[in-house]
Amino acid sequence: MKIPAFSGVIGGRPGKALYLIGTHGEDSYIYLDPHYVQPAEKNTKEILQSYFCSSFRICKANSIDPSFGLCYYFRDLN
Repeated sequence: MKIPAFSGVIGGRPGKALYLIGTHGEDSYIYLDPHYVQPAEKNTKEILQSYFCSSFRICKANSIDPSFGLCYYFRDLN
């Protein structure tokens, strides 16, 4: 998770998907829950503000299911 182009891991536990974005200590990951439900907004400013999280959660490495997808961001091919 220390590679500059690395954007995270999509994985989780049985019955729960997680977006892992970093490490916390030796055996834990910082994650966001992509299924967090929010009330609908009509105001553009309110919608934009809802894209950002005010907190994150931590899970132990041994609680993660071994099936996952890696995410990378490449700005260009050069």
